[in-house]
This record gives sequence, structure tokens and C-alpha cells, in this order.
Amino acid sequence: MNKGNIMKNLDWFLIPENSLYQWLEKGHLDPDNELSDEKWEEFVEDTQDQFGDHSSDIGKELLQNWIHGW
Repeated sequence: MNKGNIMKNLDWFLIPENSLYQWLEKGHLDPDNELSDEKWEEFVEDTQDQFGDHSSDIGKELLQNWIHGW
């Protein structure tokens, strides 16, 4: 796939809204186990859309930098 096609298809790479479950486990963000499993579930539910949005933005920026040779 050439660089032009990559740019046209960035939306294919958007992270789904449940990406916090898919990519990170509680131990990744809470290594000291400060949150109960119940509080972790609440955190995930409250922030998963924001996580997906921020992750997509970061991914797009990284791809743009790579395409343009940093």
C-alpha cells in the first residue's frame, strides 16, 4: 500500500470504543493494585471513549510523522 492509500484509509485504524479492555489490563495502569476490580471496571466504563479518541489521535500523528520522514 503506498503512502497516499495509507492517508485515505486512516479511519480503518481507529481504535474501537472498548479498546481499554483490548489493549490494557488493570496491571498495566494500576501496578500497585490501588483500585478494586469494581473501581477498575468503573474507570474503564467512564474513560474508554476518551482513551480510544486519544489513542487514535496519537496513532495518526505517529503515522503522519513516519510518512513524512520525521
